[in-house]
Amino acid sequence: ANAEALISFADGATPLGSCLPNPTTGICSITTTALAAGSHLLSASFAGSANYNASSSGSTSVIVAAAQTTTTLSASATVIGSGETATLTIAISPTTATGDVTIFDGSASIGTCRLASGTCTFSTASLGLGSHLLFAWYPGDGNHAASQSAATTVTVRQPSLTTVVTSGSPTVYGSPIILTASVSTGDGNAATGIVTFLDGTTGV
Repeated sequence: ANAEALISFADGATPLGSCLPNPTTGICSITTTALAAGSHLLSASFAGSANYNASSSGSTSVIVAAAQTTTTLSASATVIGSGETATLTIAISPTTATGDVTIFDGSASIGTCRLASGTCTFSTASLGLGSHLLFAWYPGDGNHAASQSAATTVTVRQPSLTTVVTSGSPTVYGSPIILTASVSTGDGNAATGIVTFLDGTTGV
């Protein structure tokens, strides 16, 4: 072999790269990640030199499988009030995956979001009262296989009703007053959070 003559590799008519052969063995190799998922006909050709004629190999069929993906869905909150917004974040691995992700509430599609660097966000304020099993479906693209996330439960509760009871009224200036708040969620579940007492618009 002549070290001054190149061996070129191609995928059909698409060049993949070239290299100089080893002057002793006549062998050289290249590494590429340019092959998309699907079937490819790969070949090599020798450019020839003053001492050796040009030549080409036959074609070798190589099938590149689509990369397997993993889809995850997370919710900003798993319990929200009626009319509040549920924000969902979807992540696809590997992050080279492209295209749209569809979000389902049970068997019903409730929207889509477009991937950017393997992630996208979907928000909705249209979930009805009760528990919702939400999951994301990624249909794949030319180089990435489809995958589905595990389901995440988001519960929508009734608006809270708060009743304030005082220890007695009227009372004398300077005397302590005990304020008791009763909070009901309307669905039998215990309410959580902080209760703020106001005198008009002023905190007490």
